[in-house]
Amino acid sequence: MNDVISEISCKSNCILLKDKATIITSELKIRIATVMMFQFLRGKHSREFEKKVYQGALPGVIENARNLFGPLDEEKEKILEAYGNNEEYFKLAAMEATLNIERYEKFINVLLQRSFVVFKIIGDLDYITSDNPVMFVDAFSLNATPFKNGLAHHSTVVFFPLTPKIVIAAYHPDLYFGTLLDLDGKINFLDSNRESKFVEMLNRKQFEQCYDQVYARKRNILESLIGRKEK
Repeated sequence: MNDVISEISCKSNCILLKDKATIITSELKIRIATVMMFQFLRGKHSREFEKKVYQGALPGVIENARNLFGPLDEEKEKILEAYGNNEEYFKLAAMEATLNIERYEKFINVLLQRSFVVFKIIGDLDYITSDNPVMFVDAFSLNATPFKNGLAHHSTVVFFPLTPKIVIAAYHPDLYFGTLLDLDGKINFLDSNRESKFVEMLNRKQFEQCYDQVYARKRNILESLIGRKEK
């Protein structure tokens, strides 16, 4: 992740760089997608979602075990019961799911079909980040609730802030009638005065969908977000 962020930051800060220049190669895009999926699936929101799936599937799994192995003695019944009561069994299942390479490759390949656009702020505004930095936002409703918007939805946009000035957005090819296809891998400079609403929207959504913490380079940005929530 450090190498990916450093490479994009270095390319984005070149003084000769022009707006709409291509800075993400196909090889770098794969590395970015890999980092994004690991960052997303390692978070506490993902762990909570996995626990809901685990608890929902467990009764059926236990019943199937009873049907498969026939009447169980007391010792085996205690083992089955432990899967529902012992947190360690869930942790093992969650860890196996989180580190499943085939699962990652499937998600990464879907993500790679999207257009990756780099938005760099020119001016005083900054992006914030959080303990759940990769966020999935519906382009029309702006709903950023974790696990509400999936990669299969054309309206889902994936945002990943890399630095206080740089964020990567991944758009479905069909979104906005395919008008973003030509921007795949390119950098877009954002004037902080003219594009303040876009930056503020991303920061607000990052704040809303985080698990517990948000981070910013400037204290006043966080104070503004907290003050808006209290109102």
